[in-house]
Amino acid sequence: MSDPTAVTQMKESIVMSETALQAISYTTKELAALVDLPHVDIKKVLTWVDRGYLLASIEEASGHGSKRRWSSMDLQKARYIAELEPILRVNALRGHTLHGLRRLYFTLLNLGLIEGPKV
Repeated sequence: MSDPTAVTQMKESIVMSETALQAISYTTKELAALVDLPHVDIKKVLTWVDRGYLLASIEEASGHGSKRRWSSMDLQKARYIAELEPILRVNALRGHTLHGLRRLYFTLLNLGLIEGPKV
């Protein structure tokens, strides 16, 4: 049987880790800057939000003047979206091989940006 003290310490450690991760958050301006690509700015990030590509996982805006708070995972997702966005446009999809389209599909599926087929 496991030691109750060790279990309690493990639970406390998990809670502290989650709290530390939540403490690492970014404003929309910071997120846009950290994506570190020239075509990404605050307006671009807000466009992704409007299109449903990206959601602030720590805190969504709740009204005029409120701010979104983004996590490190959101930052990673934003970097992927920034890289894939040119491919997501209809004109950019023309001329891709089946292999290229398949790779794009599974990339988007793994990011959770699209849903797979219902089985």
